[in-house]
Amino acid sequence: MSEEAEFPKHLVGYMSSIIDGMQVLNAQIGRNIETSARFETELFKINRQYNTLTEMVFGMQAEMRQGFLAIDRRFEAVDRRFDAVDQRFDHGDQRLGALENRLDAILRRLDEVESISHESADIIKELRIEGNRQHNEVLNAIQSSLQNKTALEELTERVAELERRLSSL
Repeated sequence: MSEEAEFPKHLVGYMSSIIDGMQVLNAQIGRNIETSARFETELFKINRQYNTLTEMVFGMQAEMRQGFLAIDRRFEAVDRRFDAVDQRFDHGDQRLGALENRLDAILRRLDEVESISHESADIIKELRIEGNRQHNEVLNAIQSSLQNKTALEELTERVAELERRLSSL
C-alpha cells in the first residue's frame, strides 16, 4: 500500500484516540458535577443553620420585648407622669413594627429566591447530565462511523485487488 492509502487509516486511529480522550474528559466532568452537587448540599445545610440562627435572634428579640413590657408595668406611675416620653416610645414602637414588617417581607423574599435558586440548580444539573449523555452518544456515533469508513475502505481495496486478480486470469 502507498503512503497516501495509509494516511487515512492513521488519521482514523488518531481521531479514535482523541474521541476516547474526550469520553474520559466527559466522565471527569460528570464527577465534577457530582462534586458540585455535594457543595450545593453543604451550602443548603449552611442556609438551614443561618435560618436557625435567625429564628434564635427573633426569639431573643421577643424575650427582650417581654422584658421591656415587664419594666413598663413596673413603671406605670412614672409613665403617667411622662406622657410625652411615652408618646415618643409609641412612635418608636410604630417604627420598630414597620421595620419588623419590612424585615419579614425581606426574609420571605429571600426564602423565595433561595427556593427558586435550588430549583434552578437542580434543573441545570439535570441539563448538564443530559448534555453529557447526548455528547457521549454523538461521540460514539462518530467513532462508529469512522470505524465503518475504515472497514469500507479496506473492503473496497480487497474488492479492487480481487478484480485485478480476476482480470489477470
